[in-house]
Amino acid sequence: MTQIKMTQNGYEQAEKELLNLYEKRRKIIEDLRIAYDFGDLRENSEFDAARDAQNMCDKMIRKLENLLQHVVIVNSLEKDFVSLGSIVTIEYLEEGEKETFQIVSSLEISFFDKKISYVSPMGKALYGKKKNSIVEVDGPVGSYKVKIVNIQ
Repeated sequence: MTQIKMTQNGYEQAEKELLNLYEKRRKIIEDLRIAYDFGDLRENSEFDAARDAQNMCDKMIRKLENLLQHVVIVNSLEKDFVSLGSIVTIEYLEEGEKETFQIVSSLEISFFDKKISYVSPMGKALYGKKKNSIVEVDGPVGSYKVKIVNIQ
């Protein structure tokens, strides 16, 4: 697997999720023990459900453990150009509206936290550009221009 770029915050959230999965797995194992005590496993829906939950949880744990082994933490200390971890304020030139978001890896995106991936159309257009640059973004409904107002 190749290296996966991620911000420090994203890495910490992934580690926290892994710990939550470990705890969830402990609970599932306890559910398996209780379901096992019900007797005949051939027609024990509680046992089947707990076993399915364990398989799903184990799969998620393996995936997250593998991901965390290949993470390279990149936090932008550079304020002269947009990079992973940058907090960018842009102005949509046609509407005159401004928006601020953080550039993160595709694993960290969130519509609620105003984060976009550096591989998204907007992220690709902004990545490596300087403050006051005007860039064209190729969006799903056509292209549009934005101005980079600020980089933090």
